[in-house]
Amino acid sequence: MLTLCLKDKEYKFPNAWEELTQEQYIYLTGLLRQYHQGILNAGDVRVHYFLFVAGLKPRRIRRAEREQLYSENVYMAASEIKFFFKWVYQNKKSFANFPKEFREQLTYTDPEDLSETLNVRVARKMKRHMEVDAVFARNLVPTIPGVKAMKGYRFILEHDFLDTSLTAAQYVDAYSVFETWADENETKTLDLMCAILYQEKDYSSENAYKRLELAGRIPMEIKQAILMNYMAIHIFLSQKTKYAILFSGTGTDKKGKITLGFHDSIYSLIKAGYGDVEKMNLVKFLDLMLKELKDSVKVLHDNEMSLQDIAAKSKLTVQQVKSLI
Repeated sequence: MLTLCLKDKEYKFPNAWEELTQEQYIYLTGLLRQYHQGILNAGDVRVHYFLFVAGLKPRRIRRAEREQLYSENVYMAASEIKFFFKWVYQNKKSFANFPKEFREQLTYTDPEDLSETLNVRVARKMKRHMEVDAVFARNLVPTIPGVKAMKGYRFILEHDFLDTSLTAAQYVDAYSVFETWADENETKTLDLMCAILYQEKDYSSENAYKRLELAGRIPMEIKQAILMNYMAIHIFLSQKTKYAILFSGTGTDKKGKITLGFHDSIYSLIKAGYGDVEKMNLVKFLDLMLKELKDSVKVLHDNEMSLQDIAAKSKLTVQQVKSLI
């Protein structure tokens, strides 16, 4: 939590996605959609978020000077909230040359706001842009108001231990539906995604289609929050965990390795005698896939295949192959 002061009063603010309440998360996703639409800028998003969490409303003060001072104080306080935006530098190679601590600082702070040093002067000259930074490991919409029959899935990271109620098929089906939504942007596709994710137990794609009418009752702002939450979890798994190598590869297909490999992996694991893999817990499934990948790479290496040939065959980089041997 982040403590900020306004007019000598302290307010507590969530300073990470995982710290948000469901209500705060849904409100923030609405602000970020307006940011993507060009309705709000980053400063506006921070101020609206600040006022909402603090339970404040825009003040109407008669004297213009006092109103301006209040607005400036709100803006200054809100600017300390940084977790949902990040700075991305165009020249990644030059950015990587900065010390690690300075890179972390630049990710969330504009160099124009930093005290002048040699590195800061260099950073100020580099081309950069701001992006939404939504990568986290928690389902922030555990309940759906007004649709009690749809129970939320569990996804949480505590003490480096990942726990989820999602099954392998549930996760992969949701991603396939997301790709369809990205291409078509239709409400019925969002309904299907919610119907897939919000099955408390015994997931099946058949049940998802049966629950489409029920999912259609979910307010649009909550559907969009659910979509963003799923993608934040997907990015977390594919970039921030030991499973990242399962989502990478040197192939050129823009849809990515998940759609090309995961469905096939489910069926190949079934054939290998691992049982009903589709109903397997997602974490167990990813652990099994990682083990299968390591075993296959080691077999090729033991047969004296070159690292370059192993990389080409497995669609990995040579560095990734080395990490598995």
